[in-house]
Amino acid sequence: MPPATSPTPERTAREHPAEAAAKGSPKTSSKGATEPRPRRAVPVTAALTAALLAASPLAAPTAARADAPARASSTFGRDPHLMRLIRSMTLRQKVAQLFVVQIYGMSADTTEPADVAANRSLYGVDNAAQLIARDQPGGIIYYGNNVTSPQQLAAFSNGIQRAAHAAGHAIPATVAIDQEGGIVARVGAPATQQPGAMALAAGRRPADAR
Repeated sequence: MPPATSPTPERTAREHPAEAAAKGSPKTSSKGATEPRPRRAVPVTAALTAALLAASPLAAPTAARADAPARASSTFGRDPHLMRLIRSMTLRQKVAQLFVVQIYGMSADTTEPADVAANRSLYGVDNAAQLIARDQPGGIIYYGNNVTSPQQLAAFSNGIQRAAHAAGHAIPATVAIDQEGGIVARVGAPATQQPGAMALAAGRRPADAR
């Protein structure tokens, strides 16, 4: 029986390529003896780089962003009264809250023929009070045909809120106005007197805009 022989370095590399790569392929010295090559330091360098990145301030924003939703959810939208209010609303009421609509007339319960005709054409109702009672929109926006004076506008707004309350709204109606300033001013002097955005920009004075 022939004596057992140990595998040569070449056979070891062929039989175990992964192990040979980890240990480094042998090389032959000038005297003919084989000596191992130095191991590569790439894995160590990669580990050090990962550790440095994890410890650097660059990693902080990621953690902050991950915590942001939790902080937001605990700060906004968790008021017990608001949560009960939302749960009490139907889907139709929730969708209606997204709409702030135009209406014709200078009072919430107008009976002026022209205003009634315009409102019937748009919505099938006579005035703002009827629209609020039927559709429960989020609010009303005023245009030029809704305003004659500050006193009239205040009375109109109070009428809208009374209509919302009578319709069982748990949320007061939003009241808005198409008031951009300059030439677009539904409420004029002396209540509001300011230039429009174009005039402010032409002056190139940020202090005027503020």
